[in-house]
Amino acid sequence: MRKLLIVVLLFSLSVIGLILLFNTVIQRSVQSNIEPVNDLPKFLHSEERLSQALRFPTTNDSLSTFHFKQFHSWIKKNYPDIFNNPNVIWQTFNEFSLVGKWMGRNSELSPIIIVASQETEEPDLETIHEWSFNPFMGKIDGGFIHGQGSRGSKSAMIAILESLQYFVKNNVLTDRTIYFAFPHNNHQGETEIINALKQATIKPEFILKTGGLICGENMLWDIKKRTGLIGIGQQSVTSATLECNSKQGMQIIGQEIQHLTQALPPIETDQPVLEQFLACIIPELGFSQRLVFSNQWLLSNLKQNRLQNNPVTQSLFGHNINAMSVSSDSGNSFLANLAYSAPTIKSNTEQWLKNHLQHPQVQILGESQTIQNNSKIASSKNHAYRIIENSCKEVFSDLITSPSLVNEPSSPDWYNDIDTDIYYFHPVIYNQKSFKKSLNKTDAKISIRNYKQMIQFYYKLLLNVI
Repeated sequence: MRKLLIVVLLFSLSVIGLILLFNTVIQRSVQSNIEPVNDLPKFLHSEERLSQALRFPTTNDSLSTFHFKQFHSWIKKNYPDIFNNPNVIWQTFNEFSLVGKWMGRNSELSPIIIVASQETEEPDLETIHEWSFNPFMGKIDGGFIHGQGSRGSKSAMIAILESLQYFVKNNVLTDRTIYFAFPHNNHQGETEIINALKQATIKPEFILKTGGLICGENMLWDIKKRTGLIGIGQQSVTSATLECNSKQGMQIIGQEIQHLTQALPPIETDQPVLEQFLACIIPELGFSQRLVFSNQWLLSNLKQNRLQNNPVTQSLFGHNINAMSVSSDSGNSFLANLAYSAPTIKSNTEQWLKNHLQHPQVQILGESQTIQNNSKIASSKNHAYRIIENSCKEVFSDLITSPSLVNEPSSPDWYNDIDTDIYYFHPVIYNQKSFKKSLNKTDAKISIRNYKQMIQFYYKLLLNVI
């Protein structure tokens, strides 16, 4: 009997092993085979222009009017062709938000809308010592352009202007109308742009906003190739305000935030977008990692652990608490505004916070609010997605791509007013160190080579749609 049990056990283990091996080896790459383009424009001295643009602190503060006026004067001086051409029409909303319309020759073709914000965040004074240079110095050093906005949407705006200037200067005409939306803040300015496009009954084929990223070597486990993550939806975001009445209120709230972060729920492995992401990623993994991700039926705990402990997947598919600011309104009362981001709306976010708050002097002020809903997910199988994917691969050699969620600051909901697919991509290459700094919002910089590739990406994108 004992020998029979051993035989049955060995047989069972052999069957399980064969199933594990079979599920692992049958994984085949789903990547499109797009060859990089070698004769792309060089965009000479573009790094110097970005450096100059970063010196204008286009933040949301008391001096913003003065800085935005200077910034707009600089734009018109450095990109004169696109502001003095009858085929490119510009409108201003909410004083400083810009919309450019590159007139197409074929009215039957649906337009596209490309969005990049002019606004940059005010650096946190408590972490200013972690910056290599003054955040608004626009320093070029060691092959990098340093400054607030160099990795963000502002660099994308300047890159878009560079590529559009190239086409207009060379008398290139477009069949399809293309809109360039540059809100100067993520609230009223962007809202006015959305309302204007809605009133004009614009029905674009797709909208491309900044977001997403390119992961460097070994950022996604043992993948050696760079990986472009194209956002097809945003995480849901719920806002809440914590209040603490104590002389040590700032310290207490900081401790509470740290505790809440440690108590966040694990990644939900059945997310539809996560499944799309892994379908593209798994075939590119090394054998041991591919074994884990290909056999959830047996190794689901290991899979979740891999996802949870990877900074990229945790940021994009996990539960996160961010956008925290602590202030004192009067006396000993301290307030902390935080954003709880998650793959889906947590209807019990407020109750979850109440259950996990430890200090008796910390309480929720008012009611939590859902400020961003990720119920709308764009297709990763249509022509629009392929245009973005192919444009990226034509610029960046040895690149794989994957659909993803994006964890972006809250902004007006384009979906409610303009019914089309919205994609998020920003061709900035990160390594593990720079990604950590981006999460901490410190020491922003981009290599000159990467910035020129960003311009070339928008050049190829425009070339592929006009």
